Amino acid sequence: MVGQYTVPEVRSPQHHAYAQGVSSGAANLPGSGGFEGLNLSPDGQGLYALLEKTVAGDLPGQLRLMRFDLGRRQWTLAGRYALEPAGEAIGDLAPVNDHEYLVLERDNASGEAAKHKRVYLFNLREKNPDGTFKRP
Repeated sequence: MVGQYTVPEVRSPQHHAYAQGVSSGAANLPGSGGFEGLNLSPDGQGLYALLEKTVAGDLPGQLRLMRFDLGRRQWTLAGRYALEPAGEAIGDLAPVNDHEYLVLERDNASGEAAKHKRVYLFNLREKNPDGTFKRP
């Protein structure tokens, strides 16, 4: 089903529940794969946070964009961002206006070995048939 994802909880091996020994589930996000891009929405009503890497069980190459409503103090899934085939993670997220964001995509290489370092624009209001955000 479009827009569906495996589990609402996201847990990396560094999640506090593991350190306290009270984890109710296995890690489903690789280490250092949490929120990499975090910004206050232009209207000041919420925070948008894009995970750096794909959650285990979600479609490969798709990252969750979460929105935290500051008034309700509640997280919701704002949508899914699809990496380019050469992309392995995101480096940052920046608002352009109330519905468009820039995302920095990257591979995991550096220097001359790096092949994919790109900036993409996407629109919160426009989605592809598979439910991911459209890019112009």
